[in-house]
Amino acid sequence: QEQSQTAQKKQNTKKMDVLQHFSSRQAMPLSVTKRESTKIVTDLAELRRIFDFYDKDGSNLIDPEEFVPLLTRVLRRPGNSMDKKEIWQIWDNIDQDGSGQISFDEFQQWYCKAFRIDGNPDRTGFISSEQVPPHEGMIRSIAKKLNLDFFKVDSLWTRYSSFDLDK
Repeated sequence: QEQSQTAQKKQNTKKMDVLQHFSSRQAMPLSVTKRESTKIVTDLAELRRIFDFYDKDGSNLIDPEEFVPLLTRVLRRPGNSMDKKEIWQIWDNIDQDGSGQISFDEFQQWYCKAFRIDGNPDRTGFISSEQVPPHEGMIRSIAKKLNLDFFKVDSLWTRYSSFDLDK
């Protein structure tokens, strides 16, 4: 319990350090305007690139000090125009496991819900496994395990197969 209290204190300290970067004036609400909604990233691969860019320590997790720049980027608003309380309410909404860090899965779920984006663009489950040829199922499985694009793995498989003399 003492360890969790220490971790909570560290998280709160990080939040306070980040908050010092903001002005104390009251801010605009964090709702998305019609003009801003035209700038929303709908490609989840691009969203991942943005997430990785702001993950400065390469941990695949967003820490409180990395969160505000990421949030200002995806909301397309300057940090000093946002209310501190709302920023950390969003943080608490996203950090579902309460770890003090945000994983990409947590961020993607929040982002897709907040901006009404289909979080399942590859339509996983739309086609049954019986409808997919066995070799294609294997390629998809490998691509998913390695976190690679299906088409790249398929291209490699095609090249590899062309050298297979035992066909």
